[in-house]
Amino acid sequence: LAGKNNSLSLDTVNATGVAKIKIGDGIISTNNLKLNAGIWRSDLLAEEIKLRKIFADVPVELSNPVRGKFYLNGTTENLAPSGISGSGSAQIAALAGKITAQNIKITNGKYQTLIIPENLHLKELANIDGVMKGLLNVKGNLENFRPTAIAATGSVNFSKGINPIDRALNAKINWNGKRLEVKQATAEG
Repeated sequence: LAGKNNSLSLDTVNATGVAKIKIGDGIISTNNLKLNAGIWRSDLLAEEIKLRKIFADVPVELSNPVRGKFYLNGTTENLAPSGISGSGSAQIAALAGKITAQNIKITNGKYQTLIIPENLHLKELANIDGVMKGLLNVKGNLENFRPTAIAATGSVNFSKGINPIDRALNAKINWNGKRLEVKQATAEG
């Protein structure tokens, strides 16, 4: 930690360090935290974070802990989500499968990522037999995780179809926050 005591503020402090913060029943570890003239950056490791303990809008199906790695930066003038930029990846177990977020990009409080659902059992959620997998490009805002605030486009596969189709089904979809558009659907057989 270094700075001048006659004008002590975050804009005049230079610091490096590490920290651990308990949040959402888990831990966020900051490694290689650097603050220089009001500009900060850090490598973050999120372990066993329960999103529903932090964000009320997270669906119950995503109650399991999340883990991930992030590389974030910003300024001390704006520590709100709108002032954070960075990248990372995360994973959560859900619906007896897992959901991975790869290539997360965060800019000015908005994010975009590639979501990879794998082997999700939708029986309890939507009364759909079999498992779902896919690749979805997703965009949203860090301050609102409601489905109405998210846009997604990509492909999904239902191993046993969805009613009335009783065989494997592949679909290219687009979700604009209000409406699901099926651009193309193909069933085996």
